[in-house]
Amino acid sequence: MNDFSELRNNPLKTRSDLQKLAKDLVTPLASYFDDNYPGHLNLGSSGTVYPKAEQEVEAFLRPLWAIGPLLSDSEQNLDFFDKFRMGLVAGTDPASSAYWGDLHDTSQLMVEEASIALTLVLTKPRLWDQLSQVEQKNLHDWLIQINYYHLPDNNWHYFRVLVNMSMSLLGMDYDKDMMNYDFSAIDSFYVDQGWYTDGSVDQQDYYVSWAIQFYGLVYAKLYGDRDPERADKLRQRAAKFAQSFQYWFDKDGLGIPYGRSLIYRFAQSAFWSALAFAGVEALPWGQIKHLVLQNLRFWMQQDIFKQDGTLSLGYAYDNLNFTEGYNGPGSPYWALKPFLILSLPEDHPFWQSREEVPELKQKLSVPAGRMLVTRDEDGQNVQGFTAGQLVNNQSHREAKYSKLVYSTRFGFSTPKDGIALNEEAYDSTLALCEVGDHHYRTRERVSTFRFAKDYVYSSWEPWQDVLIETYVIPVHPWHVRIHIIHSQRQLKFADAGFSNEKTDKLREILTSDGAYSISPRGLTGGKVISGAFTQTENLSPEPNTNLLFPRSVIPTLRGIVHVGKNLIVDEFVGAVKTENVIESAPIVKIQGKNVQIEYAGKTLVVKLDDLTAGRLETTSGDNA
Repeated sequence: MNDFSELRNNPLKTRSDLQKLAKDLVTPLASYFDDNYPGHLNLGSSGTVYPKAEQEVEAFLRPLWAIGPLLSDSEQNLDFFDKFRMGLVAGTDPASSAYWGDLHDTSQLMVEEASIALTLVLTKPRLWDQLSQVEQKNLHDWLIQINYYHLPDNNWHYFRVLVNMSMSLLGMDYDKDMMNYDFSAIDSFYVDQGWYTDGSVDQQDYYVSWAIQFYGLVYAKLYGDRDPERADKLRQRAAKFAQSFQYWFDKDGLGIPYGRSLIYRFAQSAFWSALAFAGVEALPWGQIKHLVLQNLRFWMQQDIFKQDGTLSLGYAYDNLNFTEGYNGPGSPYWALKPFLILSLPEDHPFWQSREEVPELKQKLSVPAGRMLVTRDEDGQNVQGFTAGQLVNNQSHREAKYSKLVYSTRFGFSTPKDGIALNEEAYDSTLALCEVGDHHYRTRERVSTFRFAKDYVYSSWEPWQDVLIETYVIPVHPWHVRIHIIHSQRQLKFADAGFSNEKTDKLREILTSDGAYSISPRGLTGGKVISGAFTQTENLSPEPNTNLLFPRSVIPTLRGIVHVGKNLIVDEFVGAVKTENVIESAPIVKIQGKNVQIEYAGKTLVVKLDDLTAGRLETTSGDNA
């Protein structure tokens, strides 16, 4: 049985450590090469929205995110690199039986063109220069098709930019006007402080870091001499983005589990590698180095590999429950993007610096990124409080974007069914259901939202005649929730806290006003403050709903919403250290429009707004 000791015992401190890791991650793919069908890897049988043949091309090309940077060093070799050369030649030859086929509008193969473009530039002497003129023309003609078809109006614009950039750098025909058009679209997504949306949508997640910012920095590095003004702007935006994005990572290196495409795992640290690649010292080099390497160290200790050593579909363990329709057996190899740093020479300050842990404030409100982030003193638990995001046409979109809070320590859950509360696995959210029914609704798209320095506000309407105004006020590791519900129907509600890992060592505590669980992972729980509460419990959801652990419990506070105006106040905790946490819960007092919270010897006062049926303007607050 494979114990993955080579991966788990790699200290990941030096450039040579990273070179070894890159080889160890891609070497298991060697057994999947088929000389009779080059350019295709069949890694599994699960389905996607695109055809099986495109799955196999994706699986073949995504390892290039590591192989290209690795082999940019002329002293590095990969025994089966010739298989990739053969696959690129056959896949782009219309006369070959292994031809990848012509592109079409929104073709999945557009996504995979980016890894080819980067690899051709980084490994020009040993790949592009070794091809015949016919092979170069075939490769060019296949790639440049991306200029002739419609692509989604989001980060995909960068795939076309990178293809045209690479063809320009290789002396081939390219479309400069198309590059300018795509950059115009990308610029329209810009918000502030380095943050973009991923298209004209309410979506600000890892695609800002591992796609839009990542590709922009690649462009700034490789094409900056030809487009200096734009390259400088991209570097400046990346430097601003780094100041808040660093808050997403905890002491162990894990980024906040949030949003879609989390099967890409350690792509979480790709942005930091791209900063180094582009020479942008947005943070001290030692801190950038730590953010990359610590994230990789975390992931190498997780159960993310199949027994043959290939990457599985899942997050911290095998799990198809939360995946998207575009997640195929080879999709997880997008995770190899952080290996861009292998293209940096040994004497680069990134490699020569000593690792340094960033010193961060315990609370930061980032309105431009639609998240208020808190952390404990030693950084073991980072929590992100959100509002105002929802992505159409994605699986479990409410779970991935619209919960009240997300945690690096306790993750979040996605439902399996829409009937029983335990099957829906509603953690870190308020769920409501009509009396006599079993179908719960949670916060989806909000009507209005606000990020202030001390709280997040949102208003939302689960039914046309039900308006909910929610204030979430962090006092880490606790947070206070205030739900003001205007309802024309009687409802049941379940306000739930963080999931906890269900193990043999789990201890559950139920009191008349609270529900708690304590495991080796930490303590989660909820406590009643005010409202028509009827029950406290620890729900046991279906297995494989939480992203970090397969079995879980969720502290849940249940009650009734009456017709009219309802005030529900409770507080929830997710703590690594468990001693005296329950006994020292925040004291919450509501005095008119003021909420006073006393905790750890400090007093926080939050003023509630005048409640005008929830129709408030979207505003943002200053940082603490």
